[in-house]
Amino acid sequence: MKKIPTPAFRDTLVEQWNRSFPVYASLTAYEKESMYWVNLARRNPQFFCDSVVRPVLRLFPELQGTEARSMLKDLISAGPLPMFEPHRVLIKLARDHAQDLATKNAPLSHTSTNGTDFGTRIRRAGVNTFAGENIGLGSQGILLSVVLLYLDKGLLPPAHRQTLLSRQYTQIGVGVKDYGAGQLLLVQDFSCPLSFK
Repeated sequence: MKKIPTPAFRDTLVEQWNRSFPVYASLTAYEKESMYWVNLARRNPQFFCDSVVRPVLRLFPELQGTEARSMLKDLISAGPLPMFEPHRVLIKLARDHAQDLATKNAPLSHTSTNGTDFGTRIRRAGVNTFAGENIGLGSQGILLSVVLLYLDKGLLPPAHRQTLLSRQYTQIGVGVKDYGAGQLLLVQDFSCPLSFK
């Protein structure tokens, strides 16, 4: 197993931002890490590319190629973006979906094991704004799982990356569950500003 390289220091502004939302304290360690890396990429995409993405690509040469080049280009050209705000409703949605898929060892899908699609799940939760969902699977910690969502290997268009770099989405919920065989299932739910906390 390869050790995933991480930057020597953490961005205190990202950590302060995340902690400024009371619901952040309810996140698991993996969910907090997911929030940190995604908001670091939005706040400082150049640093994220240089200190996180490029070292991961060097460690896993099989990830290099067209997708990696377009990922680096898209991250840099997006420029700094407003950081995501964690939202309790989105967190519950993401956690519930991750739990459903993981406990039933179901294939990765935006549809629940009972047949409920994402649009129905999000509407039932009271979310009536534009919304999106990312689902990813990775091993060796949450950082690699996050990088793989940006990479979108084999996915055209790179929908996970587009969601993560969207200016439209301002709020996020994350759910991380053990998927077995050393893998972590990461679900991210996004929305435009919600009128309820």
